Amino acid sequence: MQSLFFRERKKTSGIILAALTFFSFLTRLLFLWRPKEVVFDETHFGKFFEGYLSHRYFFDIHPPLGKLILALGGWIAGIGNGYTFSGIGTPYPSNAYIIVRLLPAISGAMLIPVIYLLTYEISKSKGAASLAAFLCLFDNALIAQSRFILIDSFMLIFGFAGLYLYLRAIRGGGIFYMIISGILLAMAASVKWTGLGFLGLVWLHYLWDTKTKGIASAFLSYVLLPIGVYILIFAIHFSLLTKSGPGDAFMSREFQKGLEGTRITEEMKTLSFTSKFLELNRRMFEVNKGISSHPYSSRWYTWPFMIRPIFYWSKDTGNGDTARIYFIGNPFVWWLSTIGIICFISKRLWRSDKMRKETFPFLVPGYLINFLPFIFIGRVMFLYHYLTALVFAIIMTSIFLEDILKTMPLWTKYALMGLVISGFIFFSPLTYGIALSQKAWGLRVWMPTWI
Repeated sequence: MQSLFFRERKKTSGIILAALTFFSFLTRLLFLWRPKEVVFDETHFGKFFEGYLSHRYFFDIHPPLGKLILALGGWIAGIGNGYTFSGIGTPYPSNAYIIVRLLPAISGAMLIPVIYLLTYEISKSKGAASLAAFLCLFDNALIAQSRFILIDSFMLIFGFAGLYLYLRAIRGGGIFYMIISGILLAMAASVKWTGLGFLGLVWLHYLWDTKTKGIASAFLSYVLLPIGVYILIFAIHFSLLTKSGPGDAFMSREFQKGLEGTRITEEMKTLSFTSKFLELNRRMFEVNKGISSHPYSSRWYTWPFMIRPIFYWSKDTGNGDTARIYFIGNPFVWWLSTIGIICFISKRLWRSDKMRKETFPFLVPGYLINFLPFIFIGRVMFLYHYLTALVFAIIMTSIFLEDILKTMPLWTKYALMGLVISGFIFFSPLTYGIALSQKAWGLRVWMPTWI
C-alpha cells in the first residue's frame, strides 16, 4: 500500500512537470514570427552571426558562446545575402529568422522544468517546485527575452541546469553529474560574464556544505574544466573569424596582422592564440566599462521594483492603434518576489531546522551574488540584468509561500494563481507585439517611468 502511494505521488509529479513544460513551450513559441522585423538587440546579434558566416572579424563585449549558437541557427536556416540587421524595424526578407529565434525560445522554454527540478532538489517540496515553475512560466519578461535573437536565455538555462546537477552531484550523484554541471556552468559564463555568478555560488556552497570533501574532483569540475571550456570556445571563435572585418579597429595592429585581407602592411610578428585570447578578453573588459548611456538604462536598486522597463519595438498599424514590444515583467511576479525575499530571509534567520540548513546557504547567496555586484559597476545597465537574481527570488518566494499556503484555505492558492495569470494576460500585448489603442496602452502604463 505504501509503495502504491509513492508511485501515485511520482505519477502526479510527472503530470505537473509535463503540463508546466507544455505551457512553457506554448508561451515561448506563440507568435514567434511576430514581428517580421528586427527587434531591439537583434540588430547587434544578427550582425554578429553574420560575421561568423562570412568569417569577417567583429568585436563584442560578451564571450562568444551565445553568438556561436545563434550562428548555428543562421547556418541551419540558410541565412545569407539579402539579410540585413541595420536597425530596429528593418524588415526580414524571408522567414529564416524564425529558425534563429527558435533556439533562444527553446532555451527559455526548458528553463521552466529546470526550475521545477532545482526547486524540488533544494526544498523537497512538490508544491514549492510547482509554484516556482508556475511563476517563472507566466512572467512576461522571461518570455520576452527568450523570443528574439538574444543570448540571455542561453545563460539562464546553462546556469540553472548546472546548479541543479551540482546539487545532484554533492548529494550522491557522483563525478559524472559534477563534470556535466561544470561544463554547463562554464557555458553560462561563456555566454555572458555575469554567468560567473553561478560558478561563484557553487564554490561558496561547496566549501560551506561539504567541508571540502572531494576537493580534487571539485577543482577539476569547477576550475580546470570551466577554464578549458572557456578557452575552447574562444578557439572556435578565432577559427571562424579569419578575415579582416568591422571589429579590426578594437584590436592591436599585431592582432589585425593575422587576419586575411588586413590593411596592415608593415612586417611584424602575428600573435599566438594565447596572446590573442588575452588581448580580446582585456579589450572586452575595457570596452564593457566604457558603455555610459542609454535612454532605457536603469540602476540596480530599481530592478526589484521594475521601475524602468525597456522599449524593444513599435509599429503603427495605420488605424490609430500601435503594436509595441517591451521588456516588462508580470508585476504580480516581480513585486511578489521582492516581498517574498524579505519574508524568506526574515523567517529563516530565526529557524535552526533542516529546512534552514538546506535552503538558506544556497538561495540567499545565489540571489546576492547575482545582484549586489551590480552596485560596483559604473557602466550602463538594464532591467534584464536582474533576471538571474529574479529567478532566485522566485524560488525563495515559492518556498516561503508553500509554508504559508498549507495553513490557508485552498481558494487562496487558486486566487494567487489567477492573479498571476491575469497579470500575464493583461501585459501579453506588450510581450507579443499585439496592437493596442492609445487608451488600452495607457491602462498598462502603471508608472510614468514605464513609457
